[in-house]
Formats: sequence, C-alpha cells, structure tokens
Amino acid sequence: MTVVAVNNPKRKHHITPAFYLRGFTCPEEGRRSFIWVYERGLPYKPGYIKTGVYNPCQRPVTATGFEWDYYAFEKPDGSGWDYETYENHLEKVEDAAKPAILRLRRHELVEGADRMALATYMAVMLKRVPRRREWADGMWPEFIREFEQGSKVLEQLDAYEKNTSPSDTKRLANIARIRAEYTGLMNQYKSAESIPRHILLPILTGQSKIPPALHDMTWRLLVCDKADFFLTSDNPLWFDEQRGIGSERLEVSFPVSSDTVLVISRKAVAEGVFGAGRRVVDEVNRRSATRATQYLYGRQPEPWVVKFLSRSYTPRFIVR
Repeated sequence: MTVVAVNNPKRKHHITPAFYLRGFTCPEEGRRSFIWVYERGLPYKPGYIKTGVYNPCQRPVTATGFEWDYYAFEKPDGSGWDYETYENHLEKVEDAAKPAILRLRRHELVEGADRMALATYMAVMLKRVPRRREWADGMWPEFIREFEQGSKVLEQLDAYEKNTSPSDTKRLANIARIRAEYTGLMNQYKSAESIPRHILLPILTGQSKIPPALHDMTWRLLVCDKADFFLTSDNPLWFDEQRGIGSERLEVSFPVSSDTVLVISRKAVAEGVFGAGRRVVDEVNRRSATRATQYLYGRQPEPWVVKFLSRSYTPRFIVR
C-alpha cells in the first residue's frame, strides 16, 4: 500500500502498544527501554538492532510492535487517506486501561471501572492483532458473497420503481442513482482481496460481549520468582480457540509484565494474588509462543524461547 502523508498525521501505528511492552523490558541499568524480540522461524542468534539478522534482537521499545500505516484506510468519499481514526480510538482504550495495568504490575488486583477498562483493553487487543485481521481478510470474499445473495436492496428498488408513476421523474432518478451506487459499491467490494479498512474499523472498535464476560469471571494475578520471567507476544491474550470464548471451561491468560500474569477463569475459586511456580511460568510461556503470529518479546535472550516457537503443545489448565 502506497500512501502520501498530509499535515504530518500519525502514521506509526502500534499493533502491540509500547506502554504494554514496557512491562517486559531488559532489567539492566541503562537498557530498561530495550526489549528482546524473538521472531518465528529463525535460529537462535542473539544480537542488537537488526531484526531478521539476529534472533532474538534487542531493540528499543519505541521501535518495536508497530507498522507504518497499519490502520490507514482510504476514505469512502475519495477525499484522501485517514491515518488517525483507528490510532486515536485505540489510544483512548489504552489510556483508560493504564491505571489497571500499573496496579497489576504493583501486584494489586483491580476492581470496578478499572476492571472493566482492562477487560475492554484485552478484548481490543484480541481484535487488533495481525492474526485477527488476517482472519477477517480471509472471510471477506465469502461474507460479501453471502451478503449479496441475502440482500433485498435491488428487489426493493425494483418494487419502488414499479410503483412509481412515469411522470414522477425526480423519484425515478433517485431510484436509478441509488441502484447505480449500490451496484458500483458491491462490484468494488467483490473485487477487493481483503476487507476494506473503513469496514474493519467498526468491527475493531465496536461494542463487544467479551469485556462484560471477562469482567464477571474470576481474576487471579500470579507472580513468579525473580529467577523466572514471563514472555508476551504480538497476540498476547490467550484462550483455547478450539473450545472458544463461550466455553463453560474458559480460561484466559494475559501476561502483564515479566513477573506477572493475569489468569481469568470461569471456575468458582477465590480471587487474589498468588505465587506462580515453574509449571505456571512454562505453561504461560508456551501459550505465548503458540499464540504469537510472528514475534515473542522478553526481558533477556534464552535459546529455549526459540525452541518454544517451533513446537506445538497441548494446553493445560492453570486454575485447578
């Protein structure tokens, strides 16, 4: 996609928010604004700055987790490109969730409005990642075909035209205009290889049943020992996709920082802050590796992380 910037709009669009990634940065003094980026499909070869050459590659957080013009779309009226609608909305969701994330990183649970704000943030994270966009793009041809087959627009226009007097030239002209616009739009959509971005926007930012569902489940914050650490990915919210988000046995995990993971469950257990043993750390990290579209992020270079990216695994419940 080739786009032209106008009036210096926001074009550095974050797929994984920088504020979120700062919870997983290097612990060394002077390197706390850097993070280790692991890429799927590459051998273990740690180094600095050059992704695609080194794996993992240590990079500044500000240069990680974004893609130029990722949320840009051409305006339907043909007046140019919109670079900021997506990014501005996502920033509002992120800002609302920051107090909750900071509390979790201090090893405190969240309640009330902060809890709902974080649930909304997690739901948007699920929808904004590349895997979800790839899914929407793949479904688009079938969706538009089924829409056209089920649409009654042309039949209704034909009925209006049939019931309009030949002398009512203004009404007939309006019907002809609407028919032409509808037919042109459908032809444009059918020829598109992916879902038009101005249609994807309300899907991404619209209301969802997921936040209230997450809010009402059992929340546990698990904290690991200093010798261990949690990874995260470019697709950080994990649940068993085979069971689905509506499963009665649903368990969701969301790494919050290198030493904390939020685990949300439908099991009737006590909420609170608990320790995370090695079993839990391994389980969360395997989930992150399996869920990653392309990148894993962590505080330090380790060869076992690359191995996690190349292996499949059978998920196990954390909350028992």
